[in-house]
Amino acid sequence: MEEETKKIIQSYEEDSINFLELFFILWKEKIKIIFVTFLFAIFSVFYALSLPNIYKSEAILTLSNNSGSDFSKLVQNYSSLAGLAGISLQNLGPEGDKLNEAVERMQSLDFFEEFILKNDLYVKLLAVRSWDQDEDKLIINKSLYDVDKDEWLDDSKFSVNGKPSIQTAHRNFLEKLNISINNKTGFLEIDFVHPSPKVAREILDLIIYEINEKTRSEEKLLAEKTIVFLEEELKNAQLQEIRSGISSLIQNQVEKMTFASASPEYLFKILSKPTSPELKSEPRRSVICIVITFLGGLLISFYVLAAHYLRNTEKNNS
Repeated sequence: MEEETKKIIQSYEEDSINFLELFFILWKEKIKIIFVTFLFAIFSVFYALSLPNIYKSEAILTLSNNSGSDFSKLVQNYSSLAGLAGISLQNLGPEGDKLNEAVERMQSLDFFEEFILKNDLYVKLLAVRSWDQDEDKLIINKSLYDVDKDEWLDDSKFSVNGKPSIQTAHRNFLEKLNISINNKTGFLEIDFVHPSPKVAREILDLIIYEINEKTRSEEKLLAEKTIVFLEEELKNAQLQEIRSGISSLIQNQVEKMTFASASPEYLFKILSKPTSPELKSEPRRSVICIVITFLGGLLISFYVLAAHYLRNTEKNNS
C-alpha cells in the first residue's frame, strides 16, 4: 500500500516537473511567441475585414387549406362502388405528403433550372462579391463576370464558355438555401443568405412564388384531365349511386380549379414573409480574430517545444 502511494506521489511530482519544464521553455522563447502570435492577430483582422457581410432573409410557411384531402376521401368512399361498375379510380388519390414533396421539389435540380433561367438570376446568384450599402449597389466579381461585355469568365472545370454549369449553380444555390420543418409547430422555415439583403429577400420571395405557381398550374391541369375522365365515366355508369359518386368527384375538381384560379398562395400560405434584414448574419469577425490568434499562439508554442526537444535529442545522440 505504501509503495503504491509512493508511486502515485512520484508520478505526480514528475508530471509537475514536466509542466514546469514546459512553462520555462515557453517563457524562455516568450518574445518569439508573442511576436508570431501578434502577426497572426494582425492577419486575422485583415482577413476578417476582407470578408463580405452576408445577410439572411427568413420566412415561415404553412400548407394552405387546399390539401386535396376532401377529394381523397371521396375517392375512398366511392372506389368500392366504382369497382363493381368496372371503373378504376386508383389514379385519382391519395395525393401524398405535400409538405415533404414541396421541400424536395424546391431543392431539386429541375425546379432550380427553370427557376434561375426564368428569373434571370445567374449573375445575382454566382457573380456577386459584395454589396455597397452606401450606394445600394452590387459589387460584381470581375474574375467571374464582365459587366461591360456581358460575358462570363469562369475557368472552373465544369464551366461552359466561361459560364458556370447549371449543376455548379445548383450546388451554390443549395449552400445558401436552408429549408427545415419545425418539429414543434409543423411549420416550414426557409431562409436564404446573400451579400445583399435585398437580393436575399428577392430570391426567397421568388422561390415561394414559383413553387406556389408551379403547383397551382400542375394541379389545375390535373383537375381538368380528371374532370374529362370522370365525365366520360359518368356517361357509361348505370347505377344511380355510382353516378352520384362520380358527380361529387367532378364537383370537387371544379372547386379545386376555382380555388387554383383565385388563390396565389395555392400550396403555401405565408405566415411570416421574407424581409430585407438590417443586420448581417455573418461573418462573426470577432470570433474569427480570436480563433486565428489563438491558433497562431498554439502553433508557435508547439514549434518552440518541438525545436527544444529535437535539439536535446541531437545533443544526447552526439
